[in-house]
Amino acid sequence: MERDYQYKKEVKSVRWLLFGVILSLFAAEVLFEAVVSFMSVPPHKYIRMTIVEICAFLLPMLLLKNSSLKKYNTPKSLRLNNISAVQLVLVILLGIGGQFVMMLLNLPLQYVFKVFFHIGESTSELGRVSFWTVIGGIISVGILPSLLEEFWMRGLVFEVYNRVSTKNAVLFTTFIFAVFHGRPEEILGYIFMGIMTVFVMLRCNSLYAAVLYHLSSNLAALSFSILIMDLVNYLWLIIFLMVIMFLAVLVWFLKRYSAVGVVKGQRGVKIFKSSIISLPVILSICIVVVKYILLNT
Repeated sequence: MERDYQYKKEVKSVRWLLFGVILSLFAAEVLFEAVVSFMSVPPHKYIRMTIVEICAFLLPMLLLKNSSLKKYNTPKSLRLNNISAVQLVLVILLGIGGQFVMMLLNLPLQYVFKVFFHIGESTSELGRVSFWTVIGGIISVGILPSLLEEFWMRGLVFEVYNRVSTKNAVLFTTFIFAVFHGRPEEILGYIFMGIMTVFVMLRCNSLYAAVLYHLSSNLAALSFSILIMDLVNYLWLIIFLMVIMFLAVLVWFLKRYSAVGVVKGQRGVKIFKSSIISLPVILSICIVVVKYILLNT
């Protein structure tokens, strides 16, 4: 009974910490936009993204140190285990190929949102592609999101829920990861990415694998967005080859490595359902919806 009470307390704490992350991110964006409005020359979007991401995660990190979850913030609990050179290469290839699978998965909903809601029609404003633009993109699009998001999702949150059921942990972290990105037209891609990051983490028994997959996937998207005008005539050929590569590496991964640390509990679905309708998760979703409406009206 005491263990159950302690676990429920930890689950409750992780939900509120997630709410803290979402609220901090929203507040940081609003505050930064307010400051930018007084500037004659606003900073590049990558600089804005970097500052917002760093500021948004400072408060939750401080709260974590004084919460009941601090015991999970250890190398063993977070699976901070080394991966082999072969695993490193395979995960990078999966991440690159997985980004193109995400593109295909997102096409139907993107089309629906574009036709019926006129969302997603504007192209990404990269501005002049210079050395510093690329560096800013690598930091703000690649390094920071992969480190921060994987620490929370596949690190802390996953391990708390995995104590009872791995299925429960996969369901909750994938749901949170997809919904909290606040892009309904791309939700299928984020669901896929959430599942794949868990997959490589469990197969390599290392959070570094999840970070590496996330990083390589994001950098593949960044590179593609920069080079798309030069590659437009070969677009579908590139996508086809990348998807084939992804499937080949995935099959090799499945044959070569087994999942580590899988817990087959019976309470997973129940805890997942109760988490989805919990107050902090509902409040977090409300913030995401408000942000989406503000950005698209």
